[in-house]
Amino acid sequence: MTADGFDVDLLVVGAGMAGMTAAAYAAGHGASVLVVEKAAEIGGSALLSGGGLLRPQSAADLMAINPSGDPKFATMLSEDYDGAIEWIASTGVAVTDVDTSIPAVMGYPSALRGFDIGAYIPRCRAIVESAGGHVVPLTDVEELLVADGRVVGARLRDRDGVSDVRARWTLLATGGFHNNPELRARYLGGNAKTMLVRGNQVSDGAGLRLALSVGGTTTPLMNRFYGHTVPWPLDHEFVKADYVRLAQHYLSTHSVILDKSGHRIVDESLGYYRNSQAVLANDDGRALLVGDQRVREADMAGGAPERTLGYERLDRITEAAKAGGHAIEAPTVEELDELVRPWGYHGVAAAVAAFNSQLQSGTELDPPRSRNRDAIDRGPFFAIEIQPAITNTWGGLQVNERMQVVRSDGEPVPGLLATGADLGGAFHEKYCSGLNLACTSGLRAAKLALDGLRQE
Repeated sequence: MTADGFDVDLLVVGAGMAGMTAAAYAAGHGASVLVVEKAAEIGGSALLSGGGLLRPQSAADLMAINPSGDPKFATMLSEDYDGAIEWIASTGVAVTDVDTSIPAVMGYPSALRGFDIGAYIPRCRAIVESAGGHVVPLTDVEELLVADGRVVGARLRDRDGVSDVRARWTLLATGGFHNNPELRARYLGGNAKTMLVRGNQVSDGAGLRLALSVGGTTTPLMNRFYGHTVPWPLDHEFVKADYVRLAQHYLSTHSVILDKSGHRIVDESLGYYRNSQAVLANDDGRALLVGDQRVREADMAGGAPERTLGYERLDRITEAAKAGGHAIEAPTVEELDELVRPWGYHGVAAAVAAFNSQLQSGTELDPPRSRNRDAIDRGPFFAIEIQPAITNTWGGLQVNERMQVVRSDGEPVPGLLATGADLGGAFHEKYCSGLNLACTSGLRAAKLALDGLRQE
């Protein structure tokens, strides 16, 4: 791209869910738009997802279980949700009906709607390009351009060399820093440096770097992430086909997760993503997932995400073994105990017996078991050695209600916006839909840019 002298209303850095939503909305409402993407293909981690848009029933519902989250995001995720659904549907992409059974998975009042993410991203691109805008892959942003204290564009590098683009608004939507081992280790702990990435392979903290260079600041809490537990080891690089078949959102919340001594390490029922965080902090970043036939059959039958998003019914214990993972089954927990010892785990039978006994007697468990309080007692039994796999980061840039990047004094950095996984503060204890966050923040950012253009 030979873009020196290129001048646009909105420069979007990153072509995932947040960036393409903002770009399409702005272009569809009259703004001149340029989207640049580091990867060869657009879509980011969104294209690896099932396309589920989750909503807390109210801001209060989310804040009650996510008290360290910023209230403005709880409000946005709840109150902007219908508008996000209307926007997606307006692009011609199909959206499912509401599935209200998702609270059984999430643990708080919520609802889920699915949409065809594989059709949505290309549709956004078509909207941008039909309005005269451009979407350019294989392009890095070297630095932001600043004039009179305002961000006025960026210096880009692509196969044609270096060029400057002027923009009235610049939007960072690069997907966080999940693909940067050093930043993962700094913010998430030593085990995170080598953890598996269950997301796009390019989001390395570019948005963070760019914003900090012009006075932006990070959120106080940077040490949490969204991910799943998946089998360990894997005999291949994690690919798109693994995103659903190796995930354990039901298995991990209805089984027990043990360390090498046979002790439970977490209240498994509080959330599959919390389980991935607990496993990361455990020993060498691995643990043992143990369950019974009841759990296995329920997972195969599919829960709210599978029903809403149309996932294929899977036997994830078999899939784990096929992927090279340590996965095994046995008629009794005593036999299972023997079979997992070569992996370094001991005390499995005693752990399951103690768990069942304490549930039956009403004795308080340590760690607690808040939900899914069924005994693990119906053979055959299974065990899978598991590892955490990161999809995106929860810490990031501080923004205000209009998605403007702010300085340490709370004042906005003029001309600079951030959305999706580049912003931080939405989630800490609990989670509610990265796609919702990406879409609603992208729409807010686009609307601010449009408002600014109208005032010029």
